[in-house]
Amino acid sequence: MKSKDQKETRQLSFCGWLPWWDYDNALKESQSQNGLFDVISPFVYLLDENGRVITKTDIKLSELQKSSYKVIPTIYNDFDPERVSNIIRDQKNLTNHVDELTKLVLDNDFDGIEIDYEYLKVD
Repeated sequence: MKSKDQKETRQLSFCGWLPWWDYDNALKESQSQNGLFDVISPFVYLLDENGRVITKTDIKLSELQKSSYKVIPTIYNDFDPERVSNIIRDQKNLTNHVDELTKLVLDNDFDGIEIDYEYLKVD
């Protein structure tokens, strides 16, 4: 336990999104910030209507991984709540989805994954 006089030191991390629809500009902007960003999250993966993770773009994540950035790709549901509901309502589907995302991260040596599922239903 730390005494009152000891302060916990935390290192800040800055992450920038790289949306597929404006990828080139977003990458240039992040690079122009003189090292401010240490993590980038390109929007690459989409949860499709069948609950599968698909690649939405031809962004070469392996090229980004050669940079000084940590690469944490983003998966999104395209603002469709049913795509996520069908997964989280069923334990087997949820387990399979978590396994699929884990395999994606490990197989590609990513630093993590950002899950950007929006407009979720409350049931």
